[in-house]
Amino acid sequence: MNFDEALKRHLPRIWFRFKFLKYKYLKRGEAELRLIRHLIEPGATAIDAGASIGIYAAEMARYAGRVLAFEANPEVAAFARRVAAGNVEVINVALSSATGRTTLTVPVNAKGRAVTELASIVPKESGTGIAIGVETRRLDDFAVANCSFIKIDVEGHEEAVLDGASALIAAQRPVLMIELVEAFNPGVVARLTERYAAMSYTVFFSKHGLKPIAEFDAARDQDEALMPSREYVANFFFIPQEKCERLLARL
Repeated sequence: MNFDEALKRHLPRIWFRFKFLKYKYLKRGEAELRLIRHLIEPGATAIDAGASIGIYAAEMARYAGRVLAFEANPEVAAFARRVAAGNVEVINVALSSATGRTTLTVPVNAKGRAVTELASIVPKESGTGIAIGVETRRLDDFAVANCSFIKIDVEGHEEAVLDGASALIAAQRPVLMIELVEAFNPGVVARLTERYAAMSYTVFFSKHGLKPIAEFDAARDQDEALMPSREYVANFFFIPQEKCERLLARL
C-alpha cells in the first residue's frame, strides 16, 4: 500500500482536504511551487522553515532524499505530520537565532477564524491574536547533511532564521528561497542582498520568471493593492554563483 492509499483508508477527511488545498495552491497560489523540482539536487536534503500544513514540503519530497519541515504551531505541525510523505520529518519548533522559548501569535480575522498561515513570533504593533508558547532552535543545532535547498517563510523573522543557519549555509551552500516583505521587515531585501553577495550568492526575485534583484522596486512590486495576485512579489532566490548557470538553464 503506498502513502496516498494509506491516507485515503485511514485519514480520508485529512487526505482530501490536503489534496484540495494543494490543487488550489498550484492553480491559484504561488507559481514558485512549480520551480521546486529544478532547485533541489536529486536525493539531497531540503529544508522547509515555516512549513504550515506542508504543501511545499510535499513537493520537495518528490525530489529530495530527505525533507526537514519546521512548523512552530503545534496544531498545524500535527496536521502536517499526518499528511507528510515518508521522507518528510515534521519538527514542531520555531527556527530562530538561539535556543529558548517565545510566543507565537496567530492572527484572527473579522469572522473570528485563526489565520494560521500568518502566524509569527515577531511582535506586531497592531492587531490581536491567539498567543501560543513555542520552542525556538537554531537550524545549525540539527544534524543536516547534503542540503541543497532551503525555503523560508516566517513572516518577518527570516534574518534570525538565517543567523541560526549560518554555519550550514556557509559549508553546504544551498539555494535559498525566502519570502521577504518590506512591510514586515523594512530594509530586509537590501540587507540580505548585501549579506549574500559577500558570500558569492546571486539574488533574484520571482515575477513572471526570475528577475535580477537590481530590477526590484518595493513600492511597485510590493504594493498592497496587488495582493493576492501573482503580480505581488514575495519570494526571493539566493543562488550560489557556482550553481547559477546550471539552474538558470533549467528554469
